[in-house]
Amino acid sequence: MVTSWQASLGALAGQAYLKRTRTAMCSHGQCRPGMLREELQRFPAHSFPAVFVKGFVDAIDVYVSLALRGRHVDPQAWDVLAAIERRGYSEQ
Repeated sequence: MVTSWQASLGALAGQAYLKRTRTAMCSHGQCRPGMLREELQRFPAHSFPAVFVKGFVDAIDVYVSLALRGRHVDPQAWDVLAAIERRGYSEQ
C-alpha cells in the first residue's frame, strides 16, 4: 500500500491530472506543451508536503512506464494506488 495518506492523495492528484490531460487530448487532438511543468509548479514546498509531490510523480511515472511498454491505460478506470504498489514505489 502507498505509505501515507499524503502520498495517496498525491497519487490521486496525478491520476486526476492524467484524466484532464486525456480529456484535452480527445477534445483538441493535442497536448499543450508545458502542461506537466505547470501542474508541478502548483505544488510549492510550503503548501504541499514532499510526500504528496512524490505520490503525484510516482503516478505519472507508472503511467508513462506502462504506456512506453505498449499498455493502454485508461486514467478513468485505472487503480493508480494498486499500480504504484505493484511497482514497489511505496517502499522508496
